[in-house]
Formats: sequence, structure tokens, C-alpha cells
Amino acid sequence: VGGYPGTWRTPNNWGNAGKSRDEALADEQQRIQALKSQETVHIFHRKDVKSEARNPRGATLSKPLIFSEEELVRAAGAKYVRLTVTDHLSPRADDIDAFIAMEREMAHDERLHVHCGMGLGRTTIFIVRHDILRNAARLSFDDFIERAR
Repeated sequence: VGGYPGTWRTPNNWGNAGKSRDEALADEQQRIQALKSQETVHIFHRKDVKSEARNPRGATLSKPLIFSEEELVRAAGAKYVRLTVTDHLSPRADDIDAFIAMEREMAHDERLHVHCGMGLGRTTIFIVRHDILRNAARLSFDDFIERAR
């Protein structure tokens, strides 16, 4: 959004709770399109929003350029897969299937970048899955646990 990274904040970060992968992706696209149609966009510092600060830091942008995360990643020449895992919940089967399909298409020398809000739960789940899918034939379960620490 106008050169600033943006995120949609909801209580408990549960904006996609109860939605299928397709529903979550469609909702995300609708929100991005709605932002693109606005003359001005108000953005606020995420920490201030999360802590419910009385006067959150922010900016009002006039007709900002707005890109999805996928558009920016692909413009940089990288591949992109969006997993819609709800914070504090286990991944749904459709997200695991999307992850495994992505893994099968990756060349052995390709790198994986994974992120979530804090980088502790969802990120760890998929980094460990990536490690297991790539190295299960040569590493033990204990090796994976130690590597994940």
C-alpha cells in the first residue's frame, strides 16, 4: 500500500477462521480490490492497532499503488504459494495439499521462504514439513526435532 507493507488485523488474527482455502483467497482478493478502488487509504502501525493505542501512528495516502504480496513476489521473479492457515490453529488439509504440491514442483536447489505474523507457529510447522519432505530418508526424527529448535 503506497510502498508500505500491509496486513489485515482481526481479533486473535482469526480473519480466515472457518473459511476454506478458496474462500480465504477470494476474500483477500476482494479486500485488495476494494482498497485499490479508494481515493484515499488510511494505514496504521500494526503494533498500535494490536495494542489498541488511543492515537495509533499512521498515514493517509492519496491514490496509492497497491499490490498483493503475490504480485510483488512474482514481479521479483520468484514463485509464490499462499497458505491460508489461521493463527493458533492446525493447517487444514487443503493448505497441506497445496504445500505438498509446491514441494513436489520445487527443484532440489530452490530455496523456500516462509513467513507468518510472528514466525513461531505456522512458519515452524511448514519449515519442519519442508525439512522432513526433503530429508526423511537420511535423518532421524530426533534430528528433525533438534533442527527445529
